[in-house]
Amino acid sequence: TFALLMAEFNSLENSTPQVSAERQVFDVMKIGVDRLMEAHGKYWADLWRGDIEIEGNERDQQDVRRMIYSIYSSVRPGLPTSPSPYGLSSVGFSGHVFWDTEIWMYPPMLVLNPAIARAMLDYRYERMEAARRNAVTSGDKGLRFPWESADDGDEQTPSWADTGYQEIHITADVAIAAWNY
Repeated sequence: TFALLMAEFNSLENSTPQVSAERQVFDVMKIGVDRLMEAHGKYWADLWRGDIEIEGNERDQQDVRRMIYSIYSSVRPGLPTSPSPYGLSSVGFSGHVFWDTEIWMYPPMLVLNPAIARAMLDYRYERMEAARRNAVTSGDKGLRFPWESADDGDEQTPSWADTGYQEIHITADVAIAAWNY
């Protein structure tokens, strides 16, 4: 039997990521692998209290659970994060956040795991200044959330996606999600 322990911190969320990661690995080593695995199992069991079960094709059920797992793997309660359309499963869309989150991924999370839904809203809330700048740049008032948002909240739509800058529904999608919350 062997165990590999690791921790990941980034400089956007932590001023000393390497020191923090080393400290966390050391702390986990003191806890022990068995207790860590027990806590890990409990954490995921708690997440999966919210599930979508469908009748019919077993493959369809697996696909639904894979999609939920992707969201659960991408967003943590208490951290303002939001998944990209492909979650952690792909480099598609460079990990950027789209309106798909508020329209397609957020509603089931609001029912299955409100704390994760809140983290997804907090992602937008913490990027309101970028949305304000985006509105000014496009000649609009108030907020204009980008069609393709990166971590800083600025518009990241590539120049070849010429319709991206015409996608003005995103702010309404974010507002509907907040209203539903």
